[in-house]
Amino acid sequence: MSYHFVRTQIATPTLLSRFSTALLLAVSFLIRVDASSVDSVSPIYGTQGSGSVTVTVTLGEDDLLDADQNAVPVSVNLGDLSGTSIARTDTTTVTADFTIDADETLGALDLEVTFSNLNGAAAIYSKVNAFWVTEDEDVSDGYVLYAPVGETTTYLVDNDGETQKTWESDYEPGLSVYLMDDGTLIRTGQADNDVFGHEGGHGGIVENYDWDGDLLWTIEYSSDTYCAHHDIEVLPNGNVLLIAWQLISEDDAIAAGRDPSSVADDGLWADSIIEMDTDGNIVWEWYIWDHIVQDFDSTKDNYVDDVSEYPGLIDVNYELTSSDLNEEDWTHINSIDYNEELNQILVSVHNFSEVWIIDHSTTTEEAASSSGGNSGMGGQLLYRWGNPQAFSAGTEDDQILYQQHDATWIPEGYPGEGNILIYNNKAGKLDDDQDYTTVVEFTPALNDDGLYDFDDDLGYYGPESVIWTWQDDPPTDFYVSSISGAQRQSNGNTIITNGQETYVIEVNSDGDQVNGDDGEPWEYEYEGDSNIIFRFERYTSDFAGFDGTELDDESAAEQYFGVTIDDDECIIDVPGFGFVYICEWPYVFIYDQQSWVCISDTSTSVDASSFSLSTLTVRDHWVYDFILGWYWTRDDVYPWMFIVEVEPDRNPHWTYFADVIGERRYFYYVTPDQWRGHGRSGLDEE
Repeated sequence: MSYHFVRTQIATPTLLSRFSTALLLAVSFLIRVDASSVDSVSPIYGTQGSGSVTVTVTLGEDDLLDADQNAVPVSVNLGDLSGTSIARTDTTTVTADFTIDADETLGALDLEVTFSNLNGAAAIYSKVNAFWVTEDEDVSDGYVLYAPVGETTTYLVDNDGETQKTWESDYEPGLSVYLMDDGTLIRTGQADNDVFGHEGGHGGIVENYDWDGDLLWTIEYSSDTYCAHHDIEVLPNGNVLLIAWQLISEDDAIAAGRDPSSVADDGLWADSIIEMDTDGNIVWEWYIWDHIVQDFDSTKDNYVDDVSEYPGLIDVNYELTSSDLNEEDWTHINSIDYNEELNQILVSVHNFSEVWIIDHSTTTEEAASSSGGNSGMGGQLLYRWGNPQAFSAGTEDDQILYQQHDATWIPEGYPGEGNILIYNNKAGKLDDDQDYTTVVEFTPALNDDGLYDFDDDLGYYGPESVIWTWQDDPPTDFYVSSISGAQRQSNGNTIITNGQETYVIEVNSDGDQVNGDDGEPWEYEYEGDSNIIFRFERYTSDFAGFDGTELDDESAAEQYFGVTIDDDECIIDVPGFGFVYICEWPYVFIYDQQSWVCISDTSTSVDASSFSLSTLTVRDHWVYDFILGWYWTRDDVYPWMFIVEVEPDRNPHWTYFADVIGERRYFYYVTPDQWRGHGRSGLDEE
């Protein structure tokens, strides 16, 4: 059977709309097809505006030669788009150009290639998902979250490098931290562990903090025989997936066919994936040790003649060179991700230079076997990619990954959705043993059944190449031998961590570093005591976890009091009262559970006795409450809104603050830092 390839590349647009000044994203990809169908095609990405797409089709010579060995005619169509030219660059390669009006939502397009060969007419069809985004040449709006290694503080900073939020823990990170949609922080921690504690990335603790820094729950997975490490993934049901080492004794390792010369006296650490609920109960488990194979010791039950014939199993004797491998830490999984639609788990296997995909739909019993689950394969590997030599397939030329980190599925709705993004730490080792790091994106060989097609001709899972690569210019200017990661943004940009030098940058699809507010290339660098940061995580300003916090862009008055405010004219619409207040900045808005009043004259004292407040005096930057004898003051000149909600049954009364700066609104249940005071029950007395 012959295999054929379709390569698609986005060309530079001929015209950009007024909505964007960015170029169309340059993306190319290579996929395997046969003569009658296309397995899958990566999405086309672009910006709003008119542009062109160049489709290059490469088919086997047997299909494209007539009886006289001449090239047969080929037709290429892309949805309803018309090809402006079809050119043949050689016998088997055909190029067609198409014009795209990206002001309209294109959705899925049909890629159709037709030709006539010796066996008659043939056609290739594929769905191509077209995503059109406004690629931003500036840094994406939002915040970065990180926890410096060796410290107990987690930081959330804005694009200007200003710390907006911190959380304190009793533990150093072990290693990842994340914000959840409910505004809580999930933070790993390092448990005291005499067996695993000397290895980088060891953890054992997972904590959950609310926005105010209060600890909600803690789970622990750490003992003398097992320990969680590196990374976690929170599932939609709230359970947590842990990467964990399991201690295999020296005798057990040798009994499983491990070469005795490769087993330390203290044994071998074999990775596992443990799912726990927030009460610390184990609800699902998967162990590498249930799926090992070897061709070293023919006296063992797991012996096979050819490991390459068992891609779903793990060669117990595969290892990198001794200088690259911890004597005990065999596989060293360093990241984990979950795909809810597929119910599959993706892990980065550092010491194999591979990524693996595992079926999560199994029971624990099925996960220990080779049957069951949606795949019918139990706990065997559904897919592996990056280094086919790890199961005795391919050659050095086929290796793409080298001791990588942070393998993630690109989220739905993001440019590249469904593709896998990887931080390829030692990519340069595959290029004449140079020292440089890349970030790569590729399309896994996923079929319509949610499984992965093994390429019999290659002898391993495709694809043979990636569809996007970022590297510095020159490449050796950016080299991170360990840790770090990359994260795709909704606008098509990618943030890239240099964890060894504790900084993060953002690049667009062309690989160019984007600019900050000052017009210079944006970069945030942590300048504290730690010299290592595992990974920076980016959260956009509209992230759900910021709702109701001081970082919420929504109007505080609207969110908490049902009041709509128009910034331009300061129109306050009070629901249920049938009228509108029009105020000048600054103003005070008072609510006593029954009625509202707006004080807008900053030189007048107002009788507010009906609100149980006696009198409030409003000045440009302060408010004075005569009942309590307190001043509320502002230290800057920004416009501000002060809301007092009076609850007469409480003494002292409760106060709520909203601070309006331009179009950014912040709401406070308690006194914010920029107000001199001590919280909702009192402020500085003067």
